[in-house]
Amino acid sequence: MGQSWQVQPYAVWDAPEQRWIQLSLAGRADSQNLILTLKVGAGAGIQHVVMALSSWLANPANSSDILNVA
Repeated sequence: MGQSWQVQPYAVWDAPEQRWIQLSLAGRADSQNLILTLKVGAGAGIQHVVMALSSWLANPANSSDILNVA
């Protein structure tokens, strides 16, 4: 089974063709705290965001739509 993460959104910024979401992820260990900025399509809902995050967590090197800022 995969690891559990606590997700806390900080900000959502809507542009004409995309939505930027800044959030933090907290894992079980203190070293597993991340701050990310996620780019999704305009009007994307929570299901799309969760799928994008899950995909990135499974393979962090394979996404240009997530910026790891800390």
